[in-house]
Amino acid sequence: MRDLIIEAFDSVIRREIAEANDVRKEIAQRGAYWAGDEIWKLRRQVATLRKRIAELEETDA
Repeated sequence: MRDLIIEAFDSVIRREIAEANDVRKEIAQRGAYWAGDEIWKLRRQVATLRKRIAELEETDA
């Protein structure tokens, strides 16, 4: 069981590292301004989702 858990965590870590490397490559190709714009868009989406969740929680209460 212990080995299975270690393998699962190892798999997740390897996948995260691979995704991070892909992102770094894309930033290198497209540039820092593009990356900044993407981060800004994601922050707005997260803020919108948090606001919507808060609204739903208020109506459920």
